[in-house]
Amino acid sequence: GKTSDWSPVQRFAVGIVAKDYLKGAYIGLGGGDVRSPLLRKSFVVNERGVTFLHVNSLGYHEIYINGKKVGEDVLSPAVSQLNKRSLVVTY
Repeated sequence: GKTSDWSPVQRFAVGIVAKDYLKGAYIGLGGGDVRSPLLRKSFVVNERGVTFLHVNSLGYHEIYINGKKVGEDVLSPAVSQLNKRSLVVTY
């Protein structure tokens, strides 16, 4: 029954609200038997602000921006049944 102090300002996000909301292009391979692909994409962010990176990988990934690892996670995403679902990790 006691009132607590105010918490620091936080941020949250919701799922995609409209099918034309995303304007980015997918990065991927055209097919074939590729065992350990390295996918790389170069881009420039012109405005300062909040930027999200959504990564969907069939297997584990690590993300680097300007040579620095993003996040502290190891072996992302969590284990899942790839024949049923693939997980998206947001940085």
